[in-house]
Amino acid sequence: MLDVMKRKLFLRSLMLFAVAAFMLSFLLPVSFATTADSYDLDVIIVIDNSGSMRRADPNRLALSASNLFIDMSEGSDSRVGYVVFSDAISADLPLTHLSDDDLRDALKQSIANTGDPSGDTDIAAALARALELLERDSLGASPRTPVVILLSDGNTDLIDPALTDASLARLENIKSVFAGEGVPIYTVGLNYDGSMDFDEIESIASSTGAMAQEVRSANMLPAVVRNIYGHLTGSNPRNIRIPADGGPQSYEIAIDNESIYKATVAISAANPVRDDSIVDPNGVEHDLLSNVSRNADPNGHYVLYTIFLPEKGVWTLNFTGTAGDTVEIDLLSVYSFVFVMQDPVTSFGEAQITWHLEDGNGNTIIDPDLVSEITATFHANNGEYVIEFPQGSTSETLQLPPGDYVAFLTMRSDDILATTQSNERSFTVPDTPPIDPIELYDPFEDIIDVNLTTIFAPGSSIHLDEYVRYSRDNTPLSVTWAGGDWEEFVALEFNEFTGELTVTASDAGSAESIAITVQGDDGSFVQLFLNVNVAWGLLYIIIGGGVLLILATVIIILMLMKKPFLDSPMRDFPIEVKNMPDNYEYPQAARFRLEHVKGKKSLQDVIGYNRQYANEYFNAFRDIGWFLAGTEFSVKQKDVLNISIPTNPMVSLQVNGNNMQRPYFGVLSKNSETRVKIYLDEHNLYEIVFGESGFAPGAGDFGGSGGFDYGQGGYGQQGGYGQGGGYGQGGYGQGGDYGDYGGGPSPKDFDLF
Repeated sequence: MLDVMKRKLFLRSLMLFAVAAFMLSFLLPVSFATTADSYDLDVIIVIDNSGSMRRADPNRLALSASNLFIDMSEGSDSRVGYVVFSDAISADLPLTHLSDDDLRDALKQSIANTGDPSGDTDIAAALARALELLERDSLGASPRTPVVILLSDGNTDLIDPALTDASLARLENIKSVFAGEGVPIYTVGLNYDGSMDFDEIESIASSTGAMAQEVRSANMLPAVVRNIYGHLTGSNPRNIRIPADGGPQSYEIAIDNESIYKATVAISAANPVRDDSIVDPNGVEHDLLSNVSRNADPNGHYVLYTIFLPEKGVWTLNFTGTAGDTVEIDLLSVYSFVFVMQDPVTSFGEAQITWHLEDGNGNTIIDPDLVSEITATFHANNGEYVIEFPQGSTSETLQLPPGDYVAFLTMRSDDILATTQSNERSFTVPDTPPIDPIELYDPFEDIIDVNLTTIFAPGSSIHLDEYVRYSRDNTPLSVTWAGGDWEEFVALEFNEFTGELTVTASDAGSAESIAITVQGDDGSFVQLFLNVNVAWGLLYIIIGGGVLLILATVIIILMLMKKPFLDSPMRDFPIEVKNMPDNYEYPQAARFRLEHVKGKKSLQDVIGYNRQYANEYFNAFRDIGWFLAGTEFSVKQKDVLNISIPTNPMVSLQVNGNNMQRPYFGVLSKNSETRVKIYLDEHNLYEIVFGESGFAPGAGDFGGSGGFDYGQGGYGQQGGYGQGGGYGQGGYGQGGDYGDYGGGPSPKDFDLF
């Protein structure tokens, strides 16, 4: 019988010590803190000292739990008071500062001097007195957070049932007052014999937004401690159980990041541990470290080490326990940081969300080990959008519909149980797609070498779209260059229509890094650099071999001229545009005439020679200058033309239904067609047909009734390029056209080339 009683007393002792452990965890706000000041609390501990506590707490562990909390609060500006009660208030103490060592010791001694348990239980009276102590100098007058912790083993139970009913009614009113003041009451029910009405304890906690826990057996204690601690503070305590062998033992504790404000190590066992110490990563014991303090319960129920701003690394805990005991070690970390959501960076249909951690002084915390354990979650527009980041990710680009957003982030990790919320940010996701900025295809290919000679190769053309990438909505706005000494021997000219930059030599010389700036509609720009070399030193060698070159040239010309003239060449050659980009004006279907000539002619030349339709076609084809310049025709034989069509990496090209990755080379004969499709993007398409199939002629043939004319009298009866021998007055005709109508021959005699 005596052994049974001893086992019961041992289990009750374990339960009360667990209460002591969980009470210290009530008051360690981890993730919500920004500095040490954020841990400051005003706490009233309400301790049941009724007669039944003689059986529930024979070793007075409720008093040890209070002292444990006081020791845990070392280094803060928290205040603690208490109320001891049965059917009346037997003792109380107002809020007392813990930052003063003398006051802290006096408070602990006052709790230890609490009288023996006796009397009935009046919880309402005890909570009413706790409220009075908070109202005296805390509620509305202190920046600290008010909290009440109720520790009881029974229900409201007075000698007169009428008094019991009155106390319960008063308890309902008191709960509503606490709830209205925003003061949580955390409750622990010591239901050691199963007779406690847990509903009463649970109702007190839930009505004030706190948590209630019931302790019934020893195996429930670790879960109770973890649940309440996580609910209140957000810290995740680690519990280690080590069998004692009666000799010196040690345990290694890893401090794995540098953002811990305070770490606590609590040691407990059925019998007091001996010869305990803690050693930092450099091998220095605690009694030589100014940032480490040791506190022990006078009755040997616990030893507590508190480490402020612990050094990152492995710490070693040494102890000696009684053989057969289980030594329990609880590790608690208190972090000090602010969770910050940065201003989102938005574009069409998306927003880049980024976060970081800051210390209490606003400095960014660079702690990869801590960050790698954090999982952030994006919340916007009252829960309409909730998106979780991958663990350890500090920045994610989220796909969001256009519109206005008010958002914040929450975080969690294995070490931080509470949901920590960041600041709020307001932002707008735009409803129009961005204009892609101008950029180089290859940032490392920005230098172009140009080699010229003053006689045989005085000019060279550079296609800028071979170097510069830009979208349809961000075409080049301007091409400029910086002047310099190089202008004495070379000239630059940019053709906006074809996208070609022409380099022409006027004298021998060289220049490096002529800066060419290409700017887009959106203001973005890139730079290319020309290295130009104009040679003349080889001129004398060229003259020395000139006779041989001239002779060879004459022979080749004579051989080419021997090719017989084809009596019936293909003459009426149509072009028709079937499809164009939106909002472009279709040119009329028309014909050009191709006589038997030597050499190649570009589509740009073919269209340019026709003054009646030139402007229509050049305007229609203004986005595909590369196609005009690169598409070429030549006579192969009677009624057969060679046709070559270039490709462009910026567009998709089909010829006769085949996707082309390389230039197309083919032939075109009478009663046949070559159909070209150019996809600028998924919405804009050119479809151009060369040849007879499906041709619907427009108002007339290229040339018109007056002949094809480059000026007054050109290609007319005088047979020249017009009076003055040029291209007409002012270039291609007055007013930007290709010359006025002349009085030349009729279309049937017009020879395009």
